[in-house]
Amino acid sequence: MDKIKRIIRMPQYMKNFKCIGPNCQDNCCIGWDVDIDKKTFKKYKKVRDGELTRLFNKHVHHNPFAYSNEIDFGKVKLLKNKKCPFLNDNRLCRIQLKLGEEYLSNVCSTYPRIINKLNDVFEYSATVSCPEAARLILLNPKGICFVQEEGIETRNIINDSFNTHESSYGETPIKYLEELRSFTIWVLQDRRHLLWERLLVLGYFFEKLQHHINKNLIDEIPELLDSYRAMIKTGSFKNVFSDTPIQYSTQISVLKELVDKLNVFSEIDSKKYVEFTKEFLKGLGYNQKDKTETNGQRYALACEKYYAPFMKDHSYILENYLVNHVFENLFPFSETDKPYDAYMILVIRYALIKLNLVGIAAYHKGLTEKLVVEFIQSFSKTVEHHKTYLGDIVAHMKQKKYNTIEYMELLLKN
Repeated sequence: MDKIKRIIRMPQYMKNFKCIGPNCQDNCCIGWDVDIDKKTFKKYKKVRDGELTRLFNKHVHHNPFAYSNEIDFGKVKLLKNKKCPFLNDNRLCRIQLKLGEEYLSNVCSTYPRIINKLNDVFEYSATVSCPEAARLILLNPKGICFVQEEGIETRNIINDSFNTHESSYGETPIKYLEELRSFTIWVLQDRRHLLWERLLVLGYFFEKLQHHINKNLIDEIPELLDSYRAMIKTGSFKNVFSDTPIQYSTQISVLKELVDKLNVFSEIDSKKYVEFTKEFLKGLGYNQKDKTETNGQRYALACEKYYAPFMKDHSYILENYLVNHVFENLFPFSETDKPYDAYMILVIRYALIKLNLVGIAAYHKGLTEKLVVEFIQSFSKTVEHHKTYLGDIVAHMKQKKYNTIEYMELLLKN
């Protein structure tokens, strides 16, 4: 049978990614639901192996709330410690060891890869919730670059798919998805400006873009893109960045509200993330009873003394995190249908990571690449894979009137 070829676009790091199995500091078979697609579910029911058959019968069940036969037709009932029952004492999968990789479910065989289809191109990337992927993604001082080549079709889950040439998108901003994402990545990687400045420029753009969409000025989006490219190239935004002072008290006050909504100490299973949260709070000496200005002063001191010196030479880590997010999520139309909301979620991610790292830096009296990567990986696994948190945060920001470009600037500036 002839193998089907496809056009693949991906970040360069995907050529070097390989699961390191039992050598991994974390484990994707612990703490998460394990979904089984219908085809794999049926294969399991036909297996005749003493140990595996017993485990399949006991732990693999049909999911009555399934939303896709290709993903979660069935589920694995985890052990009390949230560990997959098919994981052996050497942290290896019994199914793969005995039956081969072709017996893994779609979810298990795909993670940590994220596969999208944009028009006729398949896009491969990886999520930073995987420690090995996180190192490859984040620790490249030259930034993320992309390659496009011909590859062979493999079994996988298509996370999201858009054909922007379809007539149904003709009157919507989605037809410019590729141009909007490329522009966003271009701005994020423009190192003539500080990272927070790049994010703020994107804020001005997405506020204007949302205005165009609300006014049904869809066909003017290319002109808007061209005008912002021209302004960025000529440095027209430079004077804007110095107009307002850094609002440390406002930053920690607003962001601490968002942290509290995660209910880390009562609802989060990740011991690593709980420990990082304790370090963040101890590092800042944060006290709810203290005045906002007092907590802001501690935050400012920690930022200037411990966080800023490291980030002066390592800001590419957060740049790579943001660029990878934009690429893998078909930004700005995968998480929400409102581009400005997608931008706001991007800023929230950045601001929460920064807030935590400032506290962690104070706790450890400085930062290292290892410490930063471990936190971002833990943040991704806890926050980005949370079923409701980011959506709840967007609603909270809107309710509190924090969703303006003025508040985005307050949260970003450092």
